[in-house]
Amino acid sequence: MSISRRQFVVNAARLGGLATGYAALQAIGLVPTAPANAALPAFPRTTGVGKKVAVLGGGQAGLAAAFELEKLGFDVTVIEAGSRIGGKVWSIRNGDRIVLNGTADQLCNFSEGLYFNAGAARIPSQHTRVLDYCRTLSVRLEPEINVSQSALLYAQSANGGRALAERRLTFDIRGRISELLTKATKGGALDKELSADDRERLLRFLRDFGDLGMDGRYAGSARAGYKQFPAYGNFNGTANDALSLSELLSNPDLAQTSYADTLFNQPTMLQPVGGMDHLPRALAKALRTPVLTDLKVVSVATTASRAHVICQTKTGQKQRFDVDFVVAALPLPVLAQIESNLTPATKAAIRLARQGDAVKVAFEAPRFWERESIYGGLSFIDGDTSVVWYPSGELMSDRGVLVGCYAINARAKRFSQFTLDRRIALAREAVDHLHPGHGQDLNNALMIDWRAVPDSDPSYLRLQRPDGRIHFAGSHVSPLVHWQEGAFISAHAAVQQIAEASLNATTPS
Repeated sequence: MSISRRQFVVNAARLGGLATGYAALQAIGLVPTAPANAALPAFPRTTGVGKKVAVLGGGQAGLAAAFELEKLGFDVTVIEAGSRIGGKVWSIRNGDRIVLNGTADQLCNFSEGLYFNAGAARIPSQHTRVLDYCRTLSVRLEPEINVSQSALLYAQSANGGRALAERRLTFDIRGRISELLTKATKGGALDKELSADDRERLLRFLRDFGDLGMDGRYAGSARAGYKQFPAYGNFNGTANDALSLSELLSNPDLAQTSYADTLFNQPTMLQPVGGMDHLPRALAKALRTPVLTDLKVVSVATTASRAHVICQTKTGQKQRFDVDFVVAALPLPVLAQIESNLTPATKAAIRLARQGDAVKVAFEAPRFWERESIYGGLSFIDGDTSVVWYPSGELMSDRGVLVGCYAINARAKRFSQFTLDRRIALAREAVDHLHPGHGQDLNNALMIDWRAVPDSDPSYLRLQRPDGRIHFAGSHVSPLVHWQEGAFISAHAAVQQIAEASLNATTPS
C-alpha cells in the first residue's frame, strides 16, 4: 500500500514532528537506506576554490550548507533578511523584542539567565546530524526531560474535571486492557490465534504487564501512584483506586499517555545548555565570512554560467551578488514572493507549500510544579492551549520559564483568532486548571505565533533537485519537516549537488 508524504505527515505525532523512525521513513521511500549520520562523500578540499555561492537564509539549513561548502573551498556569502540567525531556532531572553505581524510588539522581561525556546526545543537522540554538529562545535548538551509520569492530563468533561497524574492514566489503562485481553484469552476467543503454550505465555505476560492479580483482574497498582505513601514502620502504602475503563476512556487526550513512545519523542532527548540557539550561533561563528543580516533578497536570476542575487538593505540600498551557485534556504512562502526566473514547475512546487500553525505562550514563574514532583515533561489539557511544558534545565533553581500553551495545526489556528491578551489569559487559565491557584504566579508573558511554518505537498520532491544553479534547502524539502535534522539533511544534499556540479564542470570531457 502506498502512502503520500502529506498523509504521512498528518499521521505524525501531534506535538512535535514525525511519529516514526528512519526504518519507517525508508519503507515508504522518503529517506535513503544509509545511516542517519552518514557523512558527506569525500570531495577534494579544493572542489570549490575559485567558485562563489550565495546562501539565502540564515537558519539551520543555510548555516550548515555554508559551513560544509566553506570546508570544500567555496567562497560563501550567507544573506539573512532579519537581524538574527537561526530561523525557527529562536531562544528569547531578557531585553529581546518580539515583532509579529498583526500583533503588538512584545518585550521580554525575564530574569537574567532565563530563556524561552520559542521554536525548536528538543533534539532526539536519533538525530545524529544535529548531535554531530554539537559535538564538532563544542555545544554543551543536557537532557531534555520530554516525559514525566508526574505531569498531568486535564479535561473538563473527564474525571469530574480533575487533573490526574499521567502515571495514573498510563498504568490504569494498561491494567484494564490487560484484564480484558486476559478475559478474552481465558474464554477461548483467541484459541484460533494461539497455541496452548502461547496462550499460557501470554497470560503470564499480561499479569506482569498489567500488574494483574492471579485471578486476572486489575484492582489497581502502585505503578499508578499512592493515595497514602509508604511510611516508616510496617506500612506499605495504599495505591490509588483503580479508575474504571469508562473513566479512562472519557478523557479525550488519553492517547497522549503514549506520546513519548514515538521514536523522535523517546528518551533520551537533549538540549543545548542555556538555549537552543547556541547551535546556530556556533555554526555562524565557525564561518570564515560573517553572515550578512538585515539584507532582504528581492530577486534571483540564473544563466547557463552564473547566478545573480539582488538584495536590499533597510534603507533601500541595493546590493548585487554574482555567484556560481545559490542555496535557497528560505521558508517557501518567502521564496514565493521573490522575483526569479525559476521554471514554472519549480514555482508551482513552491506555491503548493501549505501554511502550518504553531503557537507557544511562555511565562516566568517560581517553580511551583517541582513542589508537585514534576521535573520536566509535558502536561496535556483538552482545549486549544493543548500543552503545558515544564523546563528541563536549572532544576531546583528559584524561577523558570513555563510554556503554558503549545498548540499546533487546527488548535493553533483557532487559538490565533484571539487577541494577544486573550491568548495569554487562556494559557494562564490552562495552568490554573492543572495547578489550582498558581495562575497568579505567572509573570512576564510572551506569545509566539509561527504563522509561516511551511508544510509541503508531495511535489516537495521537485525541490530536492536544483533548478539550474539554484539549489533548495530547509526542513520543508526533507522528510523531517520542522526538525533541525531535516534542515541538515537538506543542507547536506544541496552541498553534495553543488560539489558534484563543480567537479563535473572542471572535469575535461
